[in-house]
Amino acid sequence: MIAQEAGDEGRGGQLRHGHREADVRRLLERGRHIRIGQPQDDALFRRQLAGQQGDFDVDQLVLGRHHQGAGRGRLGLVQDLADGRVADIARTFWDTIVDFFKKDSIWGMLLFVFLYRSSEGLLLIEGPLFLQASPDVGGIGLSLKEKGIIDGTVSTVVSLGAGLLGGAFMAKFGLKRNTLFFMALCLNLPHITFVILSQLAGPGHGLSLWTVGTLVTIEKFGYSFGFVANMLYMMQQISPGKYHMTHYAFANSLMNLMLVPTQMISGPLADHFGYKTYFIVVMFAAIPSLLGSWFAPFPRKPDNGHPTG
Repeated sequence: MIAQEAGDEGRGGQLRHGHREADVRRLLERGRHIRIGQPQDDALFRRQLAGQQGDFDVDQLVLGRHHQGAGRGRLGLVQDLADGRVADIARTFWDTIVDFFKKDSIWGMLLFVFLYRSSEGLLLIEGPLFLQASPDVGGIGLSLKEKGIIDGTVSTVVSLGAGLLGGAFMAKFGLKRNTLFFMALCLNLPHITFVILSQLAGPGHGLSLWTVGTLVTIEKFGYSFGFVANMLYMMQQISPGKYHMTHYAFANSLMNLMLVPTQMISGPLADHFGYKTYFIVVMFAAIPSLLGSWFAPFPRKPDNGHPTG
């Protein structure tokens, strides 16, 4: 008799334990839509538990909810697939592409962005190589230490200052056709400093580190100053709309795409022509950049309502 009562009590305890586990799972499930990790989120979950019947340890439920959230983090991708969220992301991404190419004058704007650094792309790789190349092959012959002083210290500080000045200039005069063309001149004309250096370089040249550093720094200043206009054009003319930052990223990627073909051909061109002629070619490569800035479309109007162009 005693054994039977003990067995009944054991089975009753298991039954009550099973009901308790089911209730705990139900309460945790009700809290799934509440975020996990912030004190205010746990407070909301605690208020949700208020008035629930049963002998529950609220602190233990909150802790269990955190464990449940950690488990969902590991299986989140599977759950997202089940919920169809990947499909939603794909549809949104496709909508950003369609919306991007529906913009007014989009092809003209993208052509400007693509051409703006046409000359700079030819200089990015060959310029530093020219500074370190032996005077016997027409280079300057700087050591790594000397080049580091010019590029890594002086030019870096000057470039930062030039970018700030470029921003102040655009803030004062605004983004218009004439200011855009002026900034394109500032970006491209300082490339003539490498023409000067290449004509003076060679065996036994008398160029001092001070002279080389000054000319290279002028080029860096012009590039950083003029580059501001391109960034501002993408922000004000191309990217505004439903997907502002995504469209800015699209335009920025296309701008950098110009660097691929120009850097690919820069080495063969420099080997073929030699530094003296190559940097003259770099100057002529600025023509597409200048033309693009002069004919760049301005479909959007500034806040005062007057056309930008």
